[in-house]
Amino acid sequence: MKVNHIPERMCVACRERGEKESFVRLVSKDGAAHLDLDGNLPGRGAYIHRDSKCLKIAVKKNSLSRALRCSIPEEIYESLECQING
Repeated sequence: MKVNHIPERMCVACRERGEKESFVRLVSKDGAAHLDLDGNLPGRGAYIHRDSKCLKIAVKKNSLSRALRCSIPEEIYESLECQING
């Protein structure tokens, strides 16, 4: 019997692993950060939990910009906060 594989990702803020659906993906494309809501944009990606605690940690530690190797504009953080809080 074949078992279906469930993709796992790691949060750049808290470093915990989880199912891909529990994360929001950001992509660095052409030196700029973009939210990847569909999960299919090309480029360097970073994942963060859909949790305001992880977002606060990521802002404090600057972990998203380090993971994506580009600066993150304030509007990306605002969009990310809207995605997390609904």
